[in-house]
Amino acid sequence: MVHALPGVSFRLMSSVPSLNVRPHGLGRFILSGVVPSFADPALTLQSPVGAIDVPLAEKSKARDAVRALQRRLPRGLRGEVRELLDGTELSLQETQLPAAALPRVVIVSTDLDQRIRPLDENRFEVLGQTSDDCLVTFQVERRRTVVAIAKGTGAEATARLLAARVPYGYVALAEGSIVTVWKDADVTTIAA
Repeated sequence: MVHALPGVSFRLMSSVPSLNVRPHGLGRFILSGVVPSFADPALTLQSPVGAIDVPLAEKSKARDAVRALQRRLPRGLRGEVRELLDGTELSLQETQLPAAALPRVVIVSTDLDQRIRPLDENRFEVLGQTSDDCLVTFQVERRRTVVAIAKGTGAEATARLLAARVPYGYVALAEGSIVTVWKDADVTTIAA
């Protein structure tokens, strides 16, 4: 479970003049514009959890910048995205880390075009679209499940399917194409 902590301050800065970052309330920023050429770092985030730099590829748009930043968020930070008429809004929250150890997730797919990239022990990102019907083996610690994915399924749809079929004893949240897995606090084991 994720809980917001009060009074958290964030600073998000762009080193690229054509990529505009505007504060939009506590922990909220609106990004607009484009990155004309490769920039390292293009964005710098300072937070109570730590600071990170985000490089961006040539012709990256505001949405691409927010996705790159989300992938690099350290543990203890969560970012939600919303498209607005004047740009892409990023809302940042500091979260409480679970007391239990994070589960280790392993994903194996039979599709060669849709990529699954680990972001952390319990978090991964789905990239691309399936080129054929495939099977994805979703293993969390010692428990696993196999999920059938249809041909032409996009990254966000695959992420939602995997989050819905997480093995028993775990819960998952799909945010766009990023899936995060935790132990289910409602499941208890009784030893005899």
